[in-house]
Amino acid sequence: MTTITALPTPPTRADPTNFADRADAMMLALPGFVTETNTVAGEVNAAAAAAAASASTAINAPGTSGTSTSSLAIGTGAKSFNNQAGKAWAIGMFVIAARTAAPANYMYGQVTGFAGGTLTINCSVINGAGTFADWTISLTSPDLPTLIGKTIAYADNTMPGVASQGFAIAAAAAL
Repeated sequence: MTTITALPTPPTRADPTNFADRADAMMLALPGFVTETNTVAGEVNAAAAAAAASASTAINAPGTSGTSTSSLAIGTGAKSFNNQAGKAWAIGMFVIAARTAAPANYMYGQVTGFAGGTLTINCSVINGAGTFADWTISLTSPDLPTLIGKTIAYADNTMPGVASQGFAIAAAAAL
């Protein structure tokens, strides 16, 4: 990893005695600074590409996706899916259970349990309606833009200051 050398003390009109010397030192340091900064930018971009590739590999790993033939109605709250044993589901992960034949029908939430091939999700965001028995379950991330306009529901009223069991996100600022 390249280190960017600190620039010299900049010139200031408050110190007219050293202004010319500091301005010269600053101008002489700039070409090296530019080269070092461009090198670091290249290293950061390469590291970001490697991280994206690793994330893609992890998300597409066989342990972080599965299928279920559990007959479940789309809805919020706890949902239990019969899933393949040996998966890498962990409590707290965000997952999406989408109907295999029509992925626009889905339930999104956090894993609350996985034991003996049964995956339990606290579904907080849904789309579509109906009861289905063809689910594809995939690891996902907490993703605010996909939540805009959706109803966010909680199984209990533990959210301080929220009197109802749900609220809608109308808009979000760019992060």
